[in-house]
Amino acid sequence: MLAVVYTHATLWGRRHIVLAIDNVSDVTHTITGLPTSGVYGPMLVSYGILWECESEQNNVVTVNGTTLTTVGGGREDGGSSCATNWNSLITQGSFGFSNGDTWVGIEGDSPTREPAGGTANNSRLSDELYTTTYSPDGSVTVYGDGDSWLGSYALVVEMDTDGDGTRDADDGDADNDGVANGADVAPYDPHACRDVDHDGCDNCSVGVDGFGPEADFDTSADGPDNDGDGLCDSGDSDDDNDGVLDGNDPNPDVETVCGDSDHDTCDDCSQTVDHFDPASNVNPADDGADNDGDGLCDAGDHCTDTDGDGFADPIGDRTACSGSTTAADNCPDDPNPGQVDTDGDGQGDVCDLDDDDGLLDTEEQAIGTDPKSADSDADGIADYDEVTDPAAPEDTDGDGTIDALDTDTDSDDDGVLDGTDDCRTVANPDQTDTDGNGVGVACDGDLDGDGTPNATDNCPSLANPDQADRDGNGTGDACEVPEDYLSGDGFHCDGTGGGGSGAWILLAGLLVPRRRRQRRRGERR
Repeated sequence: MLAVVYTHATLWGRRHIVLAIDNVSDVTHTITGLPTSGVYGPMLVSYGILWECESEQNNVVTVNGTTLTTVGGGREDGGSSCATNWNSLITQGSFGFSNGDTWVGIEGDSPTREPAGGTANNSRLSDELYTTTYSPDGSVTVYGDGDSWLGSYALVVEMDTDGDGTRDADDGDADNDGVANGADVAPYDPHACRDVDHDGCDNCSVGVDGFGPEADFDTSADGPDNDGDGLCDSGDSDDDNDGVLDGNDPNPDVETVCGDSDHDTCDDCSQTVDHFDPASNVNPADDGADNDGDGLCDAGDHCTDTDGDGFADPIGDRTACSGSTTAADNCPDDPNPGQVDTDGDGQGDVCDLDDDDGLLDTEEQAIGTDPKSADSDADGIADYDEVTDPAAPEDTDGDGTIDALDTDTDSDDDGVLDGTDDCRTVANPDQTDTDGNGVGVACDGDLDGDGTPNATDNCPSLANPDQADRDGNGTGDACEVPEDYLSGDGFHCDGTGGGGSGAWILLAGLLVPRRRRQRRRGERR
C-alpha cells in the first residue's frame, strides 16, 4: 500500500489524506493512524475498480460499515463468464482541490452530485466520488465485494474546528471567534485572535462561548482591568490610574496608595482626586491635614504649629525647625502665646486643668479660690490642704469664710492662727519645735530629725541616725544613761557582757600613767 502525507501552510493538521493501492475483494481492509481527537467534517472517498468480470456494473463499495454504492461503473471488454473474463478496466474517480482548497471533480466526477450523461457501459454512469461521516477512532475500513477488485482508493478527512458543519477549508472563521482566519493569529483557537488595542492582552483571551456562535473578540474585556480604562492590567503601565507607574507604586492596584515622595509619613495619593478616573491622584502638597500650610502633613511635620501661636506641637525631632517654632508648644491645640505654665508641669495654663495646686481649676472657680495661686489667702497653707474636700470645703471657725480664704482661722483652737501655726490641725500652743524644722513637736513625725519616724525611733528625742544600741536594750546609744554601761552583768576582758566596753575605758585610764612612768625610767637609764 502507498500512503501520502499531505501538508499545507494554513491547513496543516486540518486535512488528512490517505492514497492507497491494494487489491480489496471480499475482505475488509483497515487504515489506521488517523486523527482520534477534535471535531471533524465529512470524509471524501474516491475509489477505482480495476477489474470486473462482467458489465453489470453492480460493484459494492463499503466504508466504515456503510455501503456507498452498489453500481460501481465500468466498461465491459470480454465475455460474460467471470471465470475467464477479468479484463474490464474501470477508471479511478478523479478529484482535486481548487485554489480555495475546495473539492473539485474531474471529468464530471463530483462528491456531491452524479455526473451528466453516460451509458450502461460507461463508467460515468455512476460517480466514483463519495462523502461519508468520519468516526474519530483513528481507523477506516474499506470493503469491496467478490465480483470485482477494488484496487485503489483515496480518503480525505477534513476538520471542522468549530463544529458548525462547515469544514475548515471552507469556513472563513474556523474557530467562530468573530475574527476571520486571515486576520486571526490563531484561526483554530477561539481564545486567541489578535490584540488591536495593543494592551498586551489578546482580544479573545476572555472569550464568550468558545466555539459557539457568539463572537469572542472584545477589546474591552480581554483580561483583568483594575481601573476600567480599557487596557488589561498586564499591558497597563498604571493599573490603578493614580498617576504613578506600577513599577514605582508600592500598591499598583489601590488608587489611594502610591508612595510618600516628600517623606512626611502621609501617602501622596491618600486624599485622591478621581479614584480610577484619568486625573492624577498624586499630590504631595495635599496628602493630609496641614494646619500650618508648609506642605508637610501634620502627622509627619516636626514643626507643625496646630494652634498658630508660634510654637511647634510637641512631637518628633525639631532639629529641622526654624524660628519660634523650635520650642515645643505646651498647648498645641489652644493658642498660648506666652506659654504660661504656672505649676511648671509642662502643660500651659490655657489647656491645663489644674494650673497650680492639685485642685482642678473648675473646682477652684466654684469655691472662690484662685486657680493660678497655690495659696489664695497667702497664709502659708496651700489651698489644697485647707479645702480638703472641694464639694464641702472646710470652714473651721464657722465664720462663713472657708479656711482657704480665711486669714484668721485657728483650726486647732490653740490660740495660734493657721497662717503661723507650726501644727495647724494639732494643738501646740507654745509652738515648740525641737529639731527646728518648722513643724511643731505636737505634729512632727520625726522629732529629732534623724530620718527615723518617732514610732520606730529607738531614740526619738535625740538624733541617732544609725539607730545604734550597743547593749541591745531597745534604747539607742545617743540617749542611753551612762551608768547603764556599768550596771551590766560584769566586766569581761574581751569586751563582751554588760558594761564590757565601759570596763575597757576605765582600765585604759589606769594603765596610761604607768606606761608613761616606765618610759621615763628608760630614758634615765
